[in-house]
Amino acid sequence: MSAGSTLKTSNGARANLVLIPGALAQVSGDSELKIDELQLRKDGNETGDAMRERVARIELRRGGIVVLFEGAARFTITTRAATINVLPSCLLRLSVDENGTRATCVRGKFYATPLNGQVVAVDAGYFREWPSERGAVSVAEDRRGQTDTTATLETARELQELAVAQRDRLPF
Repeated sequence: MSAGSTLKTSNGARANLVLIPGALAQVSGDSELKIDELQLRKDGNETGDAMRERVARIELRRGGIVVLFEGAARFTITTRAATINVLPSCLLRLSVDENGTRATCVRGKFYATPLNGQVVAVDAGYFREWPSERGAVSVAEDRRGQTDTTATLETARELQELAVAQRDRLPF
C-alpha cells in the first residue's frame, strides 16, 4: 500500500500491516482505512547512513484498529472526531462508528486532539471517547475497557509473532 490507498475489510476479516518499521497494525473486520502518508527518509548511503525521518499518517474512517508502535517515528491516526499522535512504546485500540470515536491506551501514552483543538494525553490503562464531556476514564471502571484491553494484548502478541516471522524470511 502507498499514500492515497484505501483498505476496506469485509465483515469477519482482518488485515495485518507493517506501516513503517516498528509500526504494526491489525485492522478489524468491516473497517475502512486510508493511507495519507508513509515516508522513510535516509541520509546518504542506503546501507551505511542513518535514517533521518519516518512518518506514518493514516485515517480510520470506520471500524477498528489495534496499533503496536515500537519505532521511532511520527505516527498519526485521524478520525472524524480526533487526531491521535502515537508515541513510541504505545499499544492502543481505536474504534470509529456512527456514534463517535473511542481510543483505549493499553501500554505507553498517546496524545489526542479532538475537534475542539484541546490536546489531551491518554496514559496506559485509560480510554477516551469523542464526542464526550468526560475526560480519560480508567479501563478498570468500564466493562468494555477491560474486554478491549484483553483483546488488544492478544492482538499485540499476534502482531509481534508475525513481525518476528517476517524478519526470518528472505527478501525473495
